[in-house]
Amino acid sequence: MGGKAATDHVINSLRKIFHDEDSYVRRCVRDTLANLGKEAVTNEMIHEILNALKDDDRDVRRRACQTLYNMDVEAATKEVIGGLLHAYLDEDSYVTDLARKTILKMTKHEATNQVIEGLWDALRDDDYSVGNIAHEVLVKMCKKGATNEFIFVLLDAIHDDESWVRVTACNALSSIEEMSATNDLIDGLLDALHNKDSHVRSSICYVLGNIGERAATSEVIDGLLNAVHDTDSYVRRSACDALAKMGEKAATDHVINALLNAIYDKDSDVRCNAWEAIVKMQGKGATNVSTVGLLDALQDKDSGVRLRACQILGNMGTKAATKEVIGGLQHAFLDEYSCVKSYACEAVGKMGEKAATNDVIICLLNALQDKESFVRRSACNALGNMDVKAQTSDVIICLLKTLGDEDVFVRSDACEALVKIDGKVVTNELINGLMNALRDEQPFVRSGACKTLAKIGAKATSNTLIESLLNAIQDEDLSVRCCAIEAIGNMGDESATSEVIDALLNALHDKKSDIRWRVCEAIGNMGEKVATEHEINGLLNALHDEDSYVRRCACEALGKMGEKVTTSQVIDGFLNAVRDENYSVSTGALEAIVKIGEKTATNQVIDGLLVTLRYENSDVRRRVCGALGRIGEKVATAQIANGLINALNDKDSYVRDDACDAFVKIAKNTSSNVVIDILLKTLCSENSHDKWGARKALEKIVEQTRASNVIITLVNADIYYTDYMYKSLVVVVLKRALVSFDVLKELDSNILSKLLSYFQEIDEIWANPIPSDQFIKVWLHTRNDAWIPLIVFAALRQGVALTVIENSILIYDHNDVFMLDISPTEMLKTLIDAFNCQKRDLQCSPDSMIRSGTITVHSLPLSKIT
Repeated sequence: MGGKAATDHVINSLRKIFHDEDSYVRRCVRDTLANLGKEAVTNEMIHEILNALKDDDRDVRRRACQTLYNMDVEAATKEVIGGLLHAYLDEDSYVTDLARKTILKMTKHEATNQVIEGLWDALRDDDYSVGNIAHEVLVKMCKKGATNEFIFVLLDAIHDDESWVRVTACNALSSIEEMSATNDLIDGLLDALHNKDSHVRSSICYVLGNIGERAATSEVIDGLLNAVHDTDSYVRRSACDALAKMGEKAATDHVINALLNAIYDKDSDVRCNAWEAIVKMQGKGATNVSTVGLLDALQDKDSGVRLRACQILGNMGTKAATKEVIGGLQHAFLDEYSCVKSYACEAVGKMGEKAATNDVIICLLNALQDKESFVRRSACNALGNMDVKAQTSDVIICLLKTLGDEDVFVRSDACEALVKIDGKVVTNELINGLMNALRDEQPFVRSGACKTLAKIGAKATSNTLIESLLNAIQDEDLSVRCCAIEAIGNMGDESATSEVIDALLNALHDKKSDIRWRVCEAIGNMGEKVATEHEINGLLNALHDEDSYVRRCACEALGKMGEKVTTSQVIDGFLNAVRDENYSVSTGALEAIVKIGEKTATNQVIDGLLVTLRYENSDVRRRVCGALGRIGEKVATAQIANGLINALNDKDSYVRDDACDAFVKIAKNTSSNVVIDILLKTLCSENSHDKWGARKALEKIVEQTRASNVIITLVNADIYYTDYMYKSLVVVVLKRALVSFDVLKELDSNILSKLLSYFQEIDEIWANPIPSDQFIKVWLHTRNDAWIPLIVFAALRQGVALTVIENSILIYDHNDVFMLDISPTEMLKTLIDAFNCQKRDLQCSPDSMIRSGTITVHSLPLSKIT
């Protein structure tokens, strides 16, 4: 029947059964009302529906929401909004979702005063969640379009005493877009710029910025300029942002000058925002007004203003690259202050090719001669950013000459500039320029060209260039020869021609060590491709060079040649180098052996390292231990472990420690049981020194490895601990084992009986707390009754009481109470019998079980409650 049945008689009849004790009847009433829809809207009926939103039956609450949804705006009263907001928090997701849809439907069109009042009241609700939901709804209403009436309510709310109300009003206003902004709104916002709450003032600036150019009246701009000087830094930041969003209308001399002043603000974020504001204004179209303002700033008497103007123009990049701006920056190259000149160089550099006029390039080349190194650096970087247009012979020659600058950073930047001029695609012009520079009369220009080619690397490889570099290797100047070799080496195996290799091997006999070590590096960079007998022999000879750095580089080069150098001749050469009196050479030789060993741990490599463990130099022995540990991490062999055993007995304590550390690394390998077995056998030997070292290694392994299999192997080891040496190892092993469930569950009955004797004899085991329920949990998991004696003893030793309640055990320790369920009952009976037996033994002879003074028994440990 729908709405036709919504007579007073029908509605009154429905009201009478609204609170029927049968929830099904109540649900049917709500279904009927939902079908009647708007026709059933009366104050009395709405009151009953709101009560139904609190009904215990979720279906009743669902139907109440559905009824309000069908009634739509006809039911949108202040009370209904409040009721629906509370329904948002309903435990039933269907009710929550329907309440949300109902509110959104009621606020879809123009919100009534009743709806707005309901939402504002909800903001002040004691339940924060209700207020938060009201906040979200108000913000969404503004996003959909706010009426004038609603906007006036929001503007009034900005001045509310409640901070949460003010925050909500500000957030709602922030969602108003430019098209929705009226003059009344803008006037209200302008007035709110004087609010005593700094958060409000900051938010108002944000709102005005969102409105954008529509709000860019002279009054608003003046208001925001005043806000730029606000006492609160957040307000100043927001004011700068707002001005940036107002486009060309705000890009006046007056505004730009104010923002330029803000660049000196004590707050870094304000300075940053002011800077960005000027850039964004210019970015809107680079108007003459803002450009003129910045050009005027370049002529300012204050050097700080001139400097900031250069910074801003540079940050604007290519958008500011007009003829007038470039001319102004050229004038800044002549500034009396070096910082201004430096930023002028940076500015034209950021403008890139657009600023690469002949006049600018001449200015930059002149700046390369400036007395201040940071100016010269900026000039190098700028030339590098100008790409193709800077690829002239004059620029390349000047940059090459700059490679001889007294300042290392200038030289570095000049080199980078040469590469960046066309670093992505190495052009013939650049290579030809560098090749011409290789013939320059000035040696530092020739060496600079080689340095640049070294940075370019393989991209520059060509037969002609290699020939030029081979000639440069014969140069009379040492720096040129060095850089030429470096350039060839950086080309990698691309340059590995027979002519190049012959030239490099000949250079290994150069009287200058700077040449010889660079040759070693170059051959090493070519890698396995040049690993022939001829080259390997050359490097082996270099292992005996009088210069230590040459010997070091020869080791590194051989280490890069892979399996081809795993010959006895090369290994012997490495072993001799390991004994080198120079620490760097010795280390380099070991690193090379390790690098080879990690790829292929041959017997020759490992035997070679083990031989060095007998060298006199203790530092060598230490590093060999470290090397063996690194190889053993990847390949744990008995050969390595047996070799390290002797190092455990080394006369030097540091060697012994490093040998222990090597065993720890090897023990982390999946095949670590090999190492553990060897150490355990050593522990049983008659040599006390060997036993001591093995014990210490095992202790370290236990302390530092997390592998349960290591602990289990040690706990199960069939060793008789009869003296302090073994006792200390037992303590370390058991301390780790007793706190690990995974370890304990793997112990067999034989070792458990052995553990009981350890527990009774070694007090140190109990120095660290063991979880009071640990042993019982393991027993329940394994169902191994061999755990019961340990459970009983541990309870007595730790002063733990146990109480049985039906099929559960309550465990009382010093800090807490734990409950464990035990099934089947036979297990529980077995445990009770064990405690009763212990009780009788204690009553008969307490000292027979526990040494005097170790445990004080206050009461029966386990009692039965029925």
